[in-house]
Amino acid sequence: MKPLLLEIEGLNSFQEKQVINFEELTKYGFFGIFGKTGSGKSTILDAIVLSLYGIIPRNTKEFINSSSQKTAVNYTFAIGENKYRIEREFKRNKNGILSHKCSVKNLNKQITIAENTSEAKKVIKDIIGLNDKDFLRCVVLPQGKFNELLTQTKGTERAEMLQRIFMLEKYGDKLYNELKNKKNDLLSNINELNGELNAYENINEEKLKFLENELLKINKEKESIQKELTSIAFEKYQKLWNNQNKLFEEEKKLIELLKNKDKIELYKKQIILAKKAINIKPNILEYEKLNEIFMKKNEYLNDLKNKIIEKENEFNKINKNYKLALREKESNYEYLIKYIEKLKDGLIFEENNKTNKTKKNKLEKELNKIIENKQILLDKSKNINNDINSNSKLLKTLIQKKENIKEIIKPEVKEILLKLLEINKEKNKIKIELNNTQTKKEELENDLYKNNNLIKELNKENESMNVEIKKLENEKASLSNEINYEKLQEFYEKLKKSENQLNDIEEKKLKLKNLKSALEKLENEKSNYYLLQKDIVNSLEENEKILNKINEINIKNLYAKIAKTLKENEPCPVCGSKHHDNPAKFEEIIDIDIKNEENIKNIIKELNFKKEDIVKKEAVLNTKINLIKNDIKPLNDLLNEFNLKKLNENYRKSNDLYENQKKINQKNNLKIENLKIKIKRKNEDFINLKEKISSTNQKLRNLKDLISEKNEHIKELNIELKKKSNEYNSRNKLIKIENPHKKFEEIKNSEKIYKKLEDEINKLNEIFTLKKEENENITKEIYNLDIRKTELTSKITSLKEDIEITTNKLNSITKNPSLKNELKNTKNKLKEFIEKEKNLKEELEKSFNFLNDLKNKYSSEKSTLNNLSSQIKNKDEFLKNLLKETPFKDKDDIKKYYLDTEEINKLEIIVENYKKDLTIINGTLENLKNELNGKSITEKEYQEIKTKKDTLNIHLEKIKKEEFLLKNKINENIEKIKIKNSLLKKLKIYIQKKDIYEELSKLFEGKKFVKFISSMQMNHITRDASQRLKKITNERYALEIDNESNFIIRDDGNGGTRRDPKSLSGGETFLASLSLALALSSQIQLKGKIPLEFFFLDEGFGTLDNELLDTVMNSLEKLRNEKLSVGIISHIDELKDRVPTKLLITSANPGNNGSKVKIEHS
Repeated sequence: MKPLLLEIEGLNSFQEKQVINFEELTKYGFFGIFGKTGSGKSTILDAIVLSLYGIIPRNTKEFINSSSQKTAVNYTFAIGENKYRIEREFKRNKNGILSHKCSVKNLNKQITIAENTSEAKKVIKDIIGLNDKDFLRCVVLPQGKFNELLTQTKGTERAEMLQRIFMLEKYGDKLYNELKNKKNDLLSNINELNGELNAYENINEEKLKFLENELLKINKEKESIQKELTSIAFEKYQKLWNNQNKLFEEEKKLIELLKNKDKIELYKKQIILAKKAINIKPNILEYEKLNEIFMKKNEYLNDLKNKIIEKENEFNKINKNYKLALREKESNYEYLIKYIEKLKDGLIFEENNKTNKTKKNKLEKELNKIIENKQILLDKSKNINNDINSNSKLLKTLIQKKENIKEIIKPEVKEILLKLLEINKEKNKIKIELNNTQTKKEELENDLYKNNNLIKELNKENESMNVEIKKLENEKASLSNEINYEKLQEFYEKLKKSENQLNDIEEKKLKLKNLKSALEKLENEKSNYYLLQKDIVNSLEENEKILNKINEINIKNLYAKIAKTLKENEPCPVCGSKHHDNPAKFEEIIDIDIKNEENIKNIIKELNFKKEDIVKKEAVLNTKINLIKNDIKPLNDLLNEFNLKKLNENYRKSNDLYENQKKINQKNNLKIENLKIKIKRKNEDFINLKEKISSTNQKLRNLKDLISEKNEHIKELNIELKKKSNEYNSRNKLIKIENPHKKFEEIKNSEKIYKKLEDEINKLNEIFTLKKEENENITKEIYNLDIRKTELTSKITSLKEDIEITTNKLNSITKNPSLKNELKNTKNKLKEFIEKEKNLKEELEKSFNFLNDLKNKYSSEKSTLNNLSSQIKNKDEFLKNLLKETPFKDKDDIKKYYLDTEEINKLEIIVENYKKDLTIINGTLENLKNELNGKSITEKEYQEIKTKKDTLNIHLEKIKKEEFLLKNKINENIEKIKIKNSLLKKLKIYIQKKDIYEELSKLFEGKKFVKFISSMQMNHITRDASQRLKKITNERYALEIDNESNFIIRDDGNGGTRRDPKSLSGGETFLASLSLALALSSQIQLKGKIPLEFFFLDEGFGTLDNELLDTVMNSLEKLRNEKLSVGIISHIDELKDRVPTKLLITSANPGNNGSKVKIEHS
């Protein structure tokens, strides 16, 4: 990442918007940010982190400038060729809750890639590859964070950080979980496949061969039945039987048709008369319609006559009222118009009068106000003159006092006194420091004695702890040998095998039970079908007997009816003989209800359907029963082979062995875990003890050095004290004052009084000037008020005269006080007269027009009535002449025989259909007789042939169904064998893959691989950091890493003693942290996700002496290159000359402006 531009507004001390051009600042690769403490140097780093991650390194939410409404940070940076801009804005609402807006843009593509905080967080992490903590630790070292990576971060946290920075997550938990998930997926697939294969357990080649043999048998039986059906020739007998029945039916139809012969003849006569009546009927209708119209017109004419008389009376009344209204309007119109004009003038006078009165009142108020103000100003002027006189006397007194005090204060005396007091103060300070140093030296000598004793005790404790740790390690090794995982695994496999066998038996038992239950249910169902079929056969036989009896009776009846119509020398329709010696007697005809015959036929048909349905269902049931029996037999055989008691006993023994071994292992594991905890604690105590011994030794060395330093310091302080005493005595000889401090206080008090008097004199002079100016202004105001008073008096007199003239004019127009109401009433009165005359005129015209319309209508209707009377007479004569030429007596006779065209057509169709039916039946009878050709078949013979054919067809259908079911079963078995083979092949592949993933999972379990890579990476960083640290500490300190991935400082200046980094001083911690940060940053450039092209150091330089500071600066200058810019943040002025480019920050001026930035080049 390369910073390009940073914009800050309203963040901490930055009030106004400030822009930092990083392209210019990082031009030479090494730059500094300088300013006073609190000026806002670290805020620039805060702004970068805030823009990227929405947080501030110093963990505060109170970062909005107190004079600003919002905080806005906009950061533009480049990663390779791609440029990005992130914009964040923070606002605090009325309730103090912080709102946060954020967006990220890809400037190359000119698109927004994130529009809210959650999206931005993900996008920034994807782009940079670091979370906020990692960014702070290895790219920016802000205030208070220098020693965090070195001393405060745990080994596990540090390892996780390295995983993220160097993208090792994919080789750790991610890869392990992926392998584990793959293995679990494969296990799941294997279980699924085993489950699927259970469904194909009974599918094999032997079963398939058995089914194919069964199919061959069924095919042979089917061919035999088909041959037998062909030999019966049922269609020939069926045709004979059907023709015989058709002949009988047609003869019945002929008899029924001949019954309607008389009715048809009557229809023919009715058609002829109706056709004649249809020609006359329109004339009759026309005649009746004319009579009806005549009656209605006559009635309407009488109504019109009455209405004309009524409207004439109404017209006369309206005419009279109109004439009265016209006279009333003409007499009042002119007077009212003139009166309205006068009232309008009066309204204008009234409005003018009102305006003048308002003006007059306003002017009178202003006049009174002017008189009051003039009096107030006169009183004020008098008071001001009195104040000027009294202040003048006081001013003279104060000037005299000031001159007296001036003599007391002399600057040269004061200067000497100040120097004496300063020397005295320094002397006292040296005495206090001398006493403190002496006390501190004594304390250090006591500490030295105590630490010597402590070292002896710690060494003894160290030896004792070493022995104890060895003892615990031996006990742990002994317990580990007692744990036998191989034996536990062996017992577990035996237990699992017994459990699987028992589960398998239980499943087979359950399957057998279900099959037996299903078989029993099917057997019951089969019994029910048998009983039902028996009932249907009985019912069928009974109904067929009844139907045969009905057929015999029907034939006898038909013969009786034909015999009745026979004539000598005419052929018989049954036998064809023309002589009828022994015809059927009429007395032998028996009436039979034909509907009963149809019902019985329907019942027989329905019973046959039911019978066929039961036969089909029975065939399906038999197939199901046979299949279940085939499945039950192998299950029974298999279950008889197992010794269930023995299997249960084996399972119990295996379970007991497994549980006992498991308890032993768990017990030993618990003991080992407790021992591990004890050993770990002892090791920690041992390390702490070592560190304590090391730190105590260091402390001893430090104490000796400090005591030596204190002795030197005491000598220096005694020399300084003597020097200050000599200087004090030489200066005091010039002024010869016994108590300089008392004299200085007197001068100080006199100066205060002098200053106070000076302020009072200035204040009185200012008051005096102001009072004079105020008095002059009052005189001018009084003069202006007098001029205005004269103007107002003149205007008020003029307005009074105008009001009096206007009032007189109003009184001459009307005595009514409300002119508006009087005008309104007068206008309404005039409008009333006009409206009344206008309305009556309109009403009169309307009435006159309506009356004329009625009269015209009456005349027209009367003429129409006369015409109608003439038409009726003519039509009556025409009808009388027309009736003479027809068979009808009168008009009523015509109406009797009249039919409309549709009815005539219906009758003609009936007659025509009768003729057609007669012809068709005769033709059909002739054809049927020719086809029969004297042949016949009894019903018994036909039924025997039909029953045989039906039985063979049912059997054939049953065999076809069995054939179909067998074919389906064979195809199903073939398909299942293919599926089973495919599943077995797939299962083999899954098991092979599962074994591979299982082996890989063991290799990557517990982040072993990642820990190895992380530790290697940490060793590289530590070695690099150690070399840097040795260089800048003159080979005294080096950095190492222990087995727990924690840092250790090796003090080569103290015999290579290992120390905890926390025991380092502030300056030493800074150097070690800097070395580590630089090493980490260097490694990131080589191995990280993206190149980080800048590095910041925020403060920390104040803890370094000049020699160390030079060393650190040289290291930083060497670190910069074309791909890395190094920036330092400091308030130390000496560093400014060491950097080529500087960002200078001017502190905020509270209440005026915020911090300002400026770039300078050396």
